[in-house]
Amino acid sequence: MPDYDFCLTGAGCAGLSLLMRILAQPSLRHKKILLVDGHLKNTNDRTWCFWEKGEGYFEQLVYRQWSKLLFHDNEQSRRLTTDPYTYKMIRGIDFYNYCFGFIKYLDNVCFRPGIVESLESNARSTYAVVDGRKITAGLIFNSMPPRKPADTPAWRLLQHFKGWVIRSLRPVFDPGEATIMDFRTPQQRGTSFFYVMPFSPTEALVECTFFSGDILPDREYTTMLTQYISRILGIRDYVIMEKEFGVIPMTTAVFPQQHNHIYQIGSAAGLTKPSSGYTFNYIQQDSDAIVDSLVQRGVPARQPVDRKWHLYDRILLNVLVTQKLSGQRLFSSLFTKTDLPDLLAFLDNKSIPAQDWAVIRSLPKGPFLRAALGEIFGLRRISTRKAPGFKAT
Repeated sequence: MPDYDFCLTGAGCAGLSLLMRILAQPSLRHKKILLVDGHLKNTNDRTWCFWEKGEGYFEQLVYRQWSKLLFHDNEQSRRLTTDPYTYKMIRGIDFYNYCFGFIKYLDNVCFRPGIVESLESNARSTYAVVDGRKITAGLIFNSMPPRKPADTPAWRLLQHFKGWVIRSLRPVFDPGEATIMDFRTPQQRGTSFFYVMPFSPTEALVECTFFSGDILPDREYTTMLTQYISRILGIRDYVIMEKEFGVIPMTTAVFPQQHNHIYQIGSAAGLTKPSSGYTFNYIQQDSDAIVDSLVQRGVPARQPVDRKWHLYDRILLNVLVTQKLSGQRLFSSLFTKTDLPDLLAFLDNKSIPAQDWAVIRSLPKGPFLRAALGEIFGLRRISTRKAPGFKAT
């Protein structure tokens, strides 16, 4: 008899999103469940931004939302309308407090702070080794990425970022508009841009983001943030309220989905969109599919992703990694030559053929045609760079 019915290794977005759905199902809510993470989840260590139509599963946790987005490069600025989507932000601390506030009253759910040293599943048992102790479970849902990335041919980039929540001494922000990309910053170290999510006329999250192969020294992010806030935003007097730093893998590598009774979820299952780094919505959709399958069939399963989305991601990463086209030109084409709802549907893997064509038509033909031919016919040189480690999401 296993110690637990379910063990969730990792209490980030994927683990908690799945757990909350399990606990919402009458046939599953009484299962004995262990949740393990090396952190107590009591700090605002990240934010998740995403877009969706209508209200989502965690709608009550949305901290801010916007229906107007701004895009800037060195040549132009555009004000974009998201309708029928809304661009939303959830703060990590609100998410953690909500989920842990719910489970702390449940006798059948146990949270254990600890380091997961290994996972194993064989004919005899399925177990996790946590701080030297072997804990058995009927099913393990793992959101921790492998310590060593698979050495398989794939395009690989890192999305790495540092953000500050700042408070200005005078009103400078329009809370009704968020800046999704601002390329008015040097591009020598890879594709780099800022985004600005205003919370009030005096407070906003300002984030410096890179798409490149290597993480930068911390002082370089700090310098760029300081210069952007003073030169572009025109803010001289402000205080830093919070800080965040993150690294997200952008890769076309194939992720293992399952080993006997160990089931991968979140970034460990490849749910991060390779060409954009967005993850939150894909985790929510995957959590729905897993729980539906558990209820109906007694085993976890996920919906397969249409092969065309894998092809589109490979083409976009091919262009970015090989620098057939600068990231600035690529995203400028997408955001200035495509209606935003069509682009958002495309980036969400939900576009119809007419929307696909609208996006494809906006892109420079030469670089993308060469990349597409290379991906379709295999005429490409694939990067096997191993990305540095990253945290589970």
